[in-house]
Amino acid sequence: MRHKPTEFLTLPEIQDLYRTCDKTTIQGLRDFCIISLMLHTGLRRHEVSALTQASIVGQNKGLVLYARTKGDHSKKIPLKDLEMLEALAKYRSRTNDCGEPNGPLFWSLPSHSAGRPHVITDETIRFVVERAVRLAKITKRITPHSLRHTFLTQALHAGADIKTVQALAGHSNISTTSRYLHTTEERMEDAIKALSF
Repeated sequence: MRHKPTEFLTLPEIQDLYRTCDKTTIQGLRDFCIISLMLHTGLRRHEVSALTQASIVGQNKGLVLYARTKGDHSKKIPLKDLEMLEALAKYRSRTNDCGEPNGPLFWSLPSHSAGRPHVITDETIRFVVERAVRLAKITKRITPHSLRHTFLTQALHAGADIKTVQALAGHSNISTTSRYLHTTEERMEDAIKALSF
């Protein structure tokens, strides 16, 4: 039996998702940072929840993210998107009193003012993504893993070779990465079929 392919977002849908995050509030700023970071790095939700302040390091060519990935491997990812970097800087400046300087990057915000923030959980990240999808009125079945799928698919669409995408994904076996290539080929076939001349 053929498995249903994982859904992924188009560029207009990504913008719709971003628009659901009110960056004037700390929660909206956090949610934008989480969604944008997942879309620009392909990190899994447990990898995002494990990020610390020390995960983001300044280097000669800009900021770099160090993440612990599946199998407890370390991955180095350059951060280049200016809107995401601006949002991360604002979020970090507004949460720098939540804990230790090298403490967690993202926090679960308390529902009442007397509560103290605590480290974000995988479940909260799932909720953040699903709420944004609902508010954006996206009818596809989009999960946190769909954001990773979107990142890898868009990398292939942008012309990255499969070995580069394998490295970005942290896949030990290139056959795992090839599933995203199939998605790209299917879209190419659809585009050709849609030509009307």
